[in-house]
Amino acid sequence: MPVEASIDKRLRRRTPLVLRANIKLVSERWETTFQASTRNVSNAGAYLLCEPRADFQQIPAPGDRLHMTLKVPPDQGRQWALELKCEAEVVRVDPAAPGQRDWGFAVRIHQFRIPKVVKIPEAVPSGRVYVASPSRWVN
Repeated sequence: MPVEASIDKRLRRRTPLVLRANIKLVSERWETTFQASTRNVSNAGAYLLCEPRADFQQIPAPGDRLHMTLKVPPDQGRQWALELKCEAEVVRVDPAAPGQRDWGFAVRIHQFRIPKVVKIPEAVPSGRVYVASPSRWVN
């Protein structure tokens, strides 16, 4: 029997990238805020994973709109951090797999902007942790 190949409907190649996302979901049915983590991201979409919460009575449905803030931390070779603000639409929701806690959902990004880029100093003072900007350090 021939096996049907699944068709990838992605518009852009996605990059495996784990980022924390603050999400405000706006639906005709309800409105809520929650946190999730990206599994992969492109400029056209993302796949996110979310842990169940006791106060989270419903999960998004395809067609729901959301406002998403992604924080991209500095990494090796990049001396800046940035914040992405996205307007997106839920296109797929995957319930938690048997034995797993997290459920996932795919979004199509309609627009995004970068309201904040923070330059990170090359040398971090000993015993201090960078918090939000070069002028904010925690001992």
